[in-house]
Amino acid sequence: MYVKTIEKLGLYASTHFKNGSDVKKCLKKIALVTMPPPVLPQDPTDNNRKVWEYHMADLLRTECILQRNVNNMFVILMSLCDSGMKSHVESCSDYAQMDDDLDTIKLLAMIKKLVYSGGTHELNVRHNKAMAQMSLMNLFQDRFQDIYKSMASTRQLEKCVMSWGLGLGHLLRTQRQKNI
Repeated sequence: MYVKTIEKLGLYASTHFKNGSDVKKCLKKIALVTMPPPVLPQDPTDNNRKVWEYHMADLLRTECILQRNVNNMFVILMSLCDSGMKSHVESCSDYAQMDDDLDTIKLLAMIKKLVYSGGTHELNVRHNKAMAQMSLMNLFQDRFQDIYKSMASTRQLEKCVMSWGLGLGHLLRTQRQKNI
């Protein structure tokens, strides 16, 4: 669910924001992605210096636009959260600072941590393992989903559950019976 939400936010950013593809990269990596600055060659000619100045001005303009777009995503992301997730996020100690700075990257990291740890900050490992097994039992191919993507997600979840040392024989039989 988290991954699908990030995909849809990336699509929204790409279609509605200037340089939205940069925002999409930031959302996927959960970090502010910037381009490396251009290098001014040794003993530059006037033309090389002008080209370098042009590239630097473009880089600075792009970084300003990216920062504004990422700040705008904070409000969009908070509006997409349900009331339970909002209360979890707002109860965190860093929320006041995040809200003042409109720090989307920290907000995304916090939401990802809450979603994947069940809101327990990894304290309730048994619950997380049980939820992974239950999701494996209820894993179906989405409508219009490629069969290879469906199989890949099943294999990935199987590897995760097997890495925890849990038995999969009964789960796989149950899943095969549901798919028949």
